[in-house]
Amino acid sequence: MLFVKRGIIELVELRDGEAVTFGTTTIRPFRLHESYVYGFLLEEDRKRVLLIPDELHRWEPTHIEEPDELSYDDGTLLQEKLRAEGLDVTFAYDTLLVDV
Repeated sequence: MLFVKRGIIELVELRDGEAVTFGTTTIRPFRLHESYVYGFLLEEDRKRVLLIPDELHRWEPTHIEEPDELSYDDGTLLQEKLRAEGLDVTFAYDTLLVDV
C-alpha cells in the first residue's frame, strides 16, 4: 500500500462493532446486507453523518439510479417524501459538499 508506506494515510482495520476516533470525529462502520458492504456513521459532538457507499466489492463507479433505472427526479421525489415524514434525508450526487 503505497499511501500507507508514504505516511499519507493511516490504515486502521476494525472488527464488527469497533469504532475509531481521529481527533474529535468518531467513525463507526457497520455491516449491511452483504458481508462486504458497510455503512459508516461519523459523529462529532452532537452532529452525525451517515455514509453508505453504493458498492464496495469489485467497486466500479456507478450511480444508484443506473442499476435501478431511476432518474434524478425519482430520487428527489423520494427525498421529499422522506422529509415530509420527518426524516432529514439528502441523497448524494456528484460534487456534493456536506456542511456539518
